[in-house]
Amino acid sequence: MERVPELPASVRVALWTSFAWSAGAEQTAVLRRALPDVDLVLGLEDKLRLWRDLGEQAVYAALPRPGAAGLLPRCGTDAYGAATSAGEAVFVAGVGGLAVPRLVTFGADRELTAAGSDARQRTASRSPGLAVRWESFDAEPVPVHRLSGLDVTGVDRRLRTEVHAAIDRLGDGGWVDAWQRERPSQVERSWSLPPALPERVRGLLVRAGSILEITDAGLSHAEGSSSVHLRASRSAVLLTLQGAAVEAMETAACAASSYFAAQSRTTRS
Repeated sequence: MERVPELPASVRVALWTSFAWSAGAEQTAVLRRALPDVDLVLGLEDKLRLWRDLGEQAVYAALPRPGAAGLLPRCGTDAYGAATSAGEAVFVAGVGGLAVPRLVTFGADRELTAAGSDARQRTASRSPGLAVRWESFDAEPVPVHRLSGLDVTGVDRRLRTEVHAAIDRLGDGGWVDAWQRERPSQVERSWSLPPALPERVRGLLVRAGSILEITDAGLSHAEGSSSVHLRASRSAVLLTLQGAAVEAMETAACAASSYFAAQSRTTRS
């Protein structure tokens, strides 16, 4: 059975859509590859088709969080709030616009009310299902040179530095052992990444995703610390490392989308 990918849905959608546009692949099949762990994708396919028809050559992922907008383009307060609450969004640079995902679980008896009328396309089932509903918002265009000029090497270096700093500050503290106990048994992992990614970008995406798993487990383990001071100290270190990993993943995903956009321009010329 395929392992559920850990990368954010927006990262997977941005990478697979940009790859599909560069290769001329069919959109519906691409979304199935990007979101294999989801039963229904609502409100996204038509938006992607519109963006493509308007001349966009890539979709980008933003991973905003409170106090750090990341690559999220300038947008209204509703869009900003939705994106920071979800911790992710996809956007296009040329015409502007973004979409924010929201997970919805549903069962046979709530299929239409919980997941929307599009759920009629799915055969009723007694087992709960998982849908991702994408809400669209207006956003300002983003100069492409701002996205293509991101420093992948620099954020990779910062992430490695923060990893070593976290190890020095935390020592063992039990959180590493806790994470290792929670890791899946399989060594090979399915990250749901498209082919033809530059190796440096692929490596940074996987490294950042792995570190986010570590920090999530570490923060959970820190809750059981023997004192409030120790919990706060451990959490602060892990949150700093988490922030570096989010920045690295966002930058790597953007670099990947820019790479596919360049391939698309080369193909069209």
